[in-house]
Amino acid sequence: MGEQGQASRKQSESRGSVLVVDDSRLVRTVVGNHLRAAGFNVNEADNGQTAMHILSKGSYDVIITDLNMPELDGFGVLAAVKRLGLSVEVIILTGAHAQDMSSAVRALRLGAHDYLTKPPANADEVILTVERAVEKKRLRDENKRLLHELEPSPACPTAGPSTRP
Repeated sequence: MGEQGQASRKQSESRGSVLVVDDSRLVRTVVGNHLRAAGFNVNEADNGQTAMHILSKGSYDVIITDLNMPELDGFGVLAAVKRLGLSVEVIILTGAHAQDMSSAVRALRLGAHDYLTKPPANADEVILTVERAVEKKRLRDENKRLLHELEPSPACPTAGPSTRP
């Protein structure tokens, strides 16, 4: 396949899947449009309960979630993702005030990948943060796969170290 064929195939491939969760339609639209323009597959949810329902039906590389929402807030989404052992990176959306920053730090301590201030400063900030999260998720998934391949199968347990000369 020529370079043009490979380039067009790469452009048609998704760069990752993202679920944007925020009770503000404006924020969901802005963040979602930035990511779609950069080649990500994006779905949206208007609260944490809806997000968890969507997650029960499919997998995502990244969730971008607001901290303050009705029904299930961002901390609840993060806790549910961790409790369920989902292979997804969580990015928190928060305000730029001191109280919001302390909430963002708390979310990082609880396992969030990163945070973005709301509204995001620019498209590049959103895209770069999501790219790093997707890469981290893919590397973690690959590590799990490789570790699984290294485990001896129950049908053929290893007797110990090799006795090769």
